[in-house]
Amino acid sequence: MFGNNHKVIFFIVANLIFVFLFFTGCSKTIIRSKRYDEIMDIDTISKKNNSKLYLKEKDIIISILNNDRYLYIYFLPKSKNALKQIMKQGLYVWFDPKGNKKKVLGLKFPLGNKNLSRGGNQNIDHKSDDNIGKKIEIYKDENELVEIIPFVMLDSYGIELKTEFTNNFIYQLKIPIKKDIDHPFAINCEPGKEFSIGFVTPEIKLSDNKSKGTMDNMNISGKDRGGGKGGSKGQGGKTPNQTERPIAINKWINVILD
Repeated sequence: MFGNNHKVIFFIVANLIFVFLFFTGCSKTIIRSKRYDEIMDIDTISKKNNSKLYLKEKDIIISILNNDRYLYIYFLPKSKNALKQIMKQGLYVWFDPKGNKKKVLGLKFPLGNKNLSRGGNQNIDHKSDDNIGKKIEIYKDENELVEIIPFVMLDSYGIELKTEFTNNFIYQLKIPIKKDIDHPFAINCEPGKEFSIGFVTPEIKLSDNKSKGTMDNMNISGKDRGGGKGGSKGQGGKTPNQTERPIAINKWINVILD
């Protein structure tokens, strides 16, 4: 009888462990970076189409490449709302060298422009060379800004960054893997081990959404969808102000460095 009780307890515990591992495992996306030994510039990332992955559960296209010195990231969120949110609130890209999705090193760019929700018809169509903002913010954690670097000085830190706002938002980043005296803002991750990358926008405050302004009345190219004083109704009888509002982005993936 005593032995049977132990078997029942063991069975229950084993099932509980399985359920825990199943659900925690499902919440973590893990991809492996692709190694290229040649020296690459930032434009190389978008050209290597065989390295791009569509992560359906996160609705993003992602590519992670590396060589001995640098990590290269290509990030394209598919949602049109992501474009509006990034334009208005800015975008943080966070790194955790231990793979625990903690905000250890963060780069914020673009910095965002909350005034996009007010005023006239502002065109939000920007090509790669028209990067919004002239500086990038470096964070040690969510609340500690450690450096503001002019965009033209990024190369001296071993960092390259390129963004494009057209029909979608495209983000390309080159960042050092190992921290040293010349590269103080590096991921500091180890080959063969997991590290985390998070693409995060600030939470939308209630005060940011009080004005319904042009961001709701524009399509992605910045053209007004409304007609007349009150604006015309779209499909299904919805007015422009009833269109989907921007939502905060919080997309994390774990990467194994090749």
